[in-house]
Formats: sequence, structure tokens, C-alpha cells
Amino acid sequence: MGKQGGARGRRFFHATEAELRFPETGRAESDFRAQIGELATLLRGARGQAFAAMLGGARTDPELARALGERWLEPRHQWGIARMTAAAAAGELLPETDIAAALALLYGPLYTPLLFGGPIPDTAAVTSYLNLACRAIFRA
Repeated sequence: MGKQGGARGRRFFHATEAELRFPETGRAESDFRAQIGELATLLRGARGQAFAAMLGGARTDPELARALGERWLEPRHQWGIARMTAAAAAGELLPETDIAAALALLYGPLYTPLLFGGPIPDTAAVTSYLNLACRAIFRA
């Protein structure tokens, strides 16, 4: 990651850390709905365009790929696994829910457009896919 790209990346990570929280509402489904809603809003804006550009750049820039993994993907992945694991222990998940599959189902509709240049779903679309995904993952 070049000098200028490194500064932009650091600004991006700093800004998104302040804007994108890991909610704790007391119920996993509510936590994921809140986090994914905030993520969708962020990705529809200028930071989402910057993130998409960084994802593209990470294919040929190992330092950028490492930074994205460490500063963006890994914290979100670890939070998701921990939150799903706690939800399973609390009986909030449907029986035999595969945590990795559940996380892919929840976040896939946001990350797929980033990788293929499509628009990030609007609020109504995010709500629709979350309603469907949550019925497959969480107990009512």
C-alpha cells in the first residue's frame, strides 16, 4: 500500500470504527439487524465507494489485503462468530444453525455488490432480505 493509499486507508478505518458499532441490545437478531443496517448505510455512501476501491486494490496489493483483513474483516468476523456463539448458548438460534453459513447469509447481500460493482441494497431491500434470513437463523 503506497504512502498516499496508506494514509487514505488509515483515515477510512479510523472513520468507520467510529461510525460502525458492534451493538449489544441483549438479543442477537436485533444486534445483527442494527449492525447490518448501519453497514448498508455506510456502504451506500462515499466510504462504501472507497471500500470497494480498496477491495479491488487488495487483489494486487498484499499490504492493503493484510490491512483490510486485520482492520476490517477480522474484527467483524470475530464479533459475528462470538455473537452467534452466545446466541446459540442462549437458545436464540434455530437448531442445527451453522454459524458460518448464517453469517454468509446475513452479510452476503452487502458484500456481493461491492465485489461485482452493483448497487448496495436500499433500506427496504435490506429489511426484506433480513426478514427472510432471520427466519432461517433465529428463533421467533
